[in-house]
Amino acid sequence: MKTKILLWLMGTKLYRFLLKYVIPQIQFFTATGPSYYFKDDMRRQMRAGDVVLTKSSFHLTNLLIGGRYSHAAIVVGPDKIAEMTANGFDVRNVDEFSKHCTKITLLRINPDDAAYGQQMAETAMSYYKRNYDYRFSLGVESLYCSELVYQSDKEGRLQCDLTDLVGIGCPYISPDGLFDAKGLKIVIQWVDSY
Repeated sequence: MKTKILLWLMGTKLYRFLLKYVIPQIQFFTATGPSYYFKDDMRRQMRAGDVVLTKSSFHLTNLLIGGRYSHAAIVVGPDKIAEMTANGFDVRNVDEFSKHCTKITLLRINPDDAAYGQQMAETAMSYYKRNYDYRFSLGVESLYCSELVYQSDKEGRLQCDLTDLVGIGCPYISPDGLFDAKGLKIVIQWVDSY
C-alpha cells in the first residue's frame, strides 16, 4: 500500500515541481567541496566512461535518498562529467560538479578498457535530449542519474544488481548499486572531514 501511494505521488506535477525547484535548494549547511588539489588530481586521472558518485550530506535530497551515495554521473571527456538531474541532462566540469559535495568517488571498469569507456561516454552523450525520470523506471525514454550510467553500459560490463531493495515495486539502479557493481574499481576517493 505504501509503495502504491509513493508511486502515485511520484507521478504528480506537485512531486515534479518539488523535486525540480524546492528540494534541491534546501540545505542545512553549505559544504565547500573538495580541495583544489583533489580536483586537480581527479581531473588528471578521470577518463571517458568513468563513473562518478557523490554525496552532499547537507542537502535535503540526501535525507530523502539515503545511502552512501546520492548522485551518479559519467565522465564523457577531459574535465567533462555528464549527469541527469531533475533539470535534465547536463555536462559540467569538475569544479561545478563537485561544488557542494561531501564525498566523491571515481570508479573505472575492471578490467580497464579505454575503448569501451569511450563507447560508454558516447552512448551517454546520445541521451542529451532525454527528460528526467521521476518514476525511476528502467528504460531510455527518460533517465535518472544512476540510470544514465547504467544505460550507457550496453554490454553489461558494470555487472550491476537491479534488485528492488527499498520496495518501489520495480527493478532499478541506485548510486549505491553502482558503487557495489562487480565490474567497477575505485580510482580515487575523497570524503570531507566535517
